[in-house]
Amino acid sequence: MPRKQMFEGGTKNRIVEVAGKMFFENGFDGTGIRAVMKEVGANVGAFYYYYKTKDELFTDVLVHFCDRYDAEFERIAASAEKKPHGALLEFFDYVQKITREFREKYADNMHFTVRYAIREATLTKIEPYVERVVNVLVANGAKPVMDTHLTAVFLSHGCGSTILREDSDWADEVKPQVIATVKSLLGIDDEVQKKIIAASV
Repeated sequence: MPRKQMFEGGTKNRIVEVAGKMFFENGFDGTGIRAVMKEVGANVGAFYYYYKTKDELFTDVLVHFCDRYDAEFERIAASAEKKPHGALLEFFDYVQKITREFREKYADNMHFTVRYAIREATLTKIEPYVERVVNVLVANGAKPVMDTHLTAVFLSHGCGSTILREDSDWADEVKPQVIATVKSLLGIDDEVQKKIIAASV
């Protein structure tokens, strides 16, 4: 019991915060537990109170990194109920915005393995939100060529990976093609488009 009291008060959050910055800037292999705990201002024993391995800490860092965007993801997905037209585009525009902001802060120093891990965590994170928007579109007349879950996975990893590529300008260039493909995949023709727009007024 005394040990628990000793480490309460935000130590775990501080470990995640410090480790996140160090993982992003130095890579997984370039970040040591002792270095993290030195920056935290606690001994290595505090680390092992919360985590068994560095891998476990890295997973927690990725989860916390993605969680910071939950509120806006939720807002966009919820707004699709009242305004389905443009909701999917708004969602992926937001993903592109946060991707650019993140790159401006970390890209120059980030190890490629960390970048790939963040990409995979982000794509997995957005799947349920995209599926909610797809379900709203289906309720308003969209006729996807695949079931809604598979459609959401396909869109999340297809559109998401296009955005999360290293060249953001390229994502802008191909955006019209991506939008046309998404409409085709969702079975949104002119008639369905009108219905979705009408539901958004």
